Amino acid sequence: MHIYSAKVRLGGKLLNEVQMADITAAEIFVLRGIHGGDAVVEIKHTGTANRSDAKERERLIGSVGDSIPRYREDQYRRIFPTDFSPLPQFLPQTVAEANEEEGANEEISDIVPLEAAPAAPEAPAAKPKTSHLFQKKKPAEPVEEILA
Repeated sequence: MHIYSAKVRLGGKLLNEVQMADITAAEIFVLRGIHGGDAVVEIKHTGTANRSDAKERERLIGSVGDSIPRYREDQYRRIFPTDFSPLPQFLPQTVAEANEEEGANEEISDIVPLEAAPAAPEAPAAKPKTSHLFQKKKPAEPVEEILA
């Protein structure tokens, strides 16, 4: 299981950040569920731990013995609803890390700059609509013509 350090933006707020060390991928998923998908930033891989999924669950929600829970069980269960599914052992690579490894920083020639793209045709101007309160009404037909 990989271990990380990261900054957590409590409630997703930029001005309320906390540095956390020795957190696992599963814990990062729980933190994102609590504080928002973009609340865990500056994630750095710091090492590995030889810990089973059961031990990690116990560490996160304190379901067995005298362990102190790090998170409420309902917060944990929103992300990992069952005890039988495996927890993530590592975070997937970010796009930037993958690009650096593959040397994908080369310039791509088939992208057309926005200035060179053809302009979209302009739509015809629509007539402004007036409220039904201001439209002229036809005068009612005289009753005599209707009865005749």
